[in-house]
Amino acid sequence: MENRTENSNCSVYNNKDFVNVAIAYQATAGFTFLSCIFALSIIIIFKKWQLFSQRLFIYLVISTFLFSAARIFHRVDYLEKEFTDAHMHFCIFIAFISQNLAWTIFTSNLAITVYLFLGAVCNRRSEKYELAYVFLIFGLPWTFNWLPFIKGTYGKAGAWCWIKSVNLDTCTRLEYGVVLQLLLFFLPIFVILLTQVILYLIILCKLYVNKKRWKGTIANTVEDEATNKAARNEFLSLLAYPLIYIITSIFLVGNRVHGWIYPGNPSLVFFYLSAIAFPLQGIIIVLVFTFNADTRRRLRCSHFKEAIKSYKTSKVVSEYELDDQMESVYYKEFTDNTSVEKLEIN
Repeated sequence: MENRTENSNCSVYNNKDFVNVAIAYQATAGFTFLSCIFALSIIIIFKKWQLFSQRLFIYLVISTFLFSAARIFHRVDYLEKEFTDAHMHFCIFIAFISQNLAWTIFTSNLAITVYLFLGAVCNRRSEKYELAYVFLIFGLPWTFNWLPFIKGTYGKAGAWCWIKSVNLDTCTRLEYGVVLQLLLFFLPIFVILLTQVILYLIILCKLYVNKKRWKGTIANTVEDEATNKAARNEFLSLLAYPLIYIITSIFLVGNRVHGWIYPGNPSLVFFYLSAIAFPLQGIIIVLVFTFNADTRRRLRCSHFKEAIKSYKTSKVVSEYELDDQMESVYYKEFTDNTSVEKLEIN
């Protein structure tokens, strides 16, 4: 097997500190991986996929789960003088997979924000476009992230495997790689973050305006009130996930901006923050999901037994018989601009 001798003078990342950064990234990804397994288990056991809003959350969890799985297997022997072809091929594979899966996290958060905006502000139901949402989340990233293969710029890059900006054999700058880093990652992140912040603020303003009207809503029956409350909770719970993405992505963006201002002098602190914060968003969204009132109420042995029994009898858990009626409820609650004294479920 051919060995590749790396010129250690090319990279400031060939030291123990940045090896620890990569290890921290893997460790955080490992905890995220386990937390996503927990969330998916709860979703499956209690059949929390009946509403389109719930399925959007599932897509986010799946994206985070797959990304964290790729990062667990991510390994580069930075202190090794010899970097074999096997190492290089594996590094290229992980770089390509991680780039696509990182994009699925971006697009799933964007999809949730767009869904909330259309429902709360534009009074438009978009669940009939679920296939378009699925393509946006899982299909779109694969249509352009193959571009680095044209000139072989996937590989060992900085503190992990990604799009190379420096040829480590010749110590020369790869302009094509720098352009691809900007076009395929950092510029889209800036645009997506800015778009989400704007839409998020508009959504919050809209919900604040309608806040008093929700309190005045009178349901037909106790069952209607329970359905209204459950629908409202499902809608509001989605608001937390784009905010988590926005906050945890700040460190990633900050690390890149620092790299532009001080090229060749990476900040170890920024690398640690971005290595921990970005994978950490998976743990945070699972915690938010777990402490949701409905989920927290179900984390009891009696509820688990009832849920498992429902699979045997082919019945939905009695507390959670939610269907398209609930989708209609929160669209009426959040988007109706007229005075409402009585909410009817069609």
